[in-house]
Order: sequence, then C-alpha cells, then structure tokens
Amino acid sequence: MTACTSPVCSHSIGARLSKKLALFTMLVLGGLSFAAWMSVKMMIVERNTEDLQRRCELVATVLKLEARNGGEAAVLERLRRDAAMRGDATRATARLHDQGRRAARRRAARALQRRLRE
Repeated sequence: MTACTSPVCSHSIGARLSKKLALFTMLVLGGLSFAAWMSVKMMIVERNTEDLQRRCELVATVLKLEARNGGEAAVLERLRRDAAMRGDATRATARLHDQGRRAARRRAARALQRRLRE
C-alpha cells in the first residue's frame, strides 16, 4: 500500500466524492430551475390565451351590436374610432374599406352591363 506524502491525494475518496456531490448538486439545481421556468412559461401562456379569448369575445360582441344598430357603415366607423388603440389596424381598416369600394364598383359595373344587355 502506498502512502500519500501530501495531505490531499489525487486519488483520495474524499476528493472524488466531493466532486461527484458538486456535480450532482449542480445537475439537480439546474433541473429544478428548468422545471420552475417551464411552469412559469406555461402559466404565462395560459393567462395570455385566456386574455386573448376574452378580448376576441369582446370585439365580436361589439361588432355584432354595431352591425345590428347601423350596418356596415357603423362597423367601419367603430373600427376607425378604435384604430388608434391598435398598431396596424388603420392600414387593415383602410384596406378593407378599399376592398369594399372595389367590390361595390364591380357590382355597379356588372349591373350596368346587365342593363345594357337587356
């Protein structure tokens, strides 16, 4: 049996167990941190989904009420009034309004063509 001349030998059981304990502790703490972050992420995603669903229901309700009260013109007016609250909503509303105008022009042109054919 060989004796160590220095107080801490490279092959001592204390040093090997200490390194394994440190590695195991780091792995366990890393795993616990990962699990905690994933649970927080799931909670945030769930809350955002619920909030988005409530907002969509609110918008659908408002649009239904406006459509009942004044039709398409009232809905467009409401969208224009509320457009400042949304980023790209102004462009989207303008695009929808332009599409409506183009569709109306196409309908008018078709009606004129039908009248001319008669």
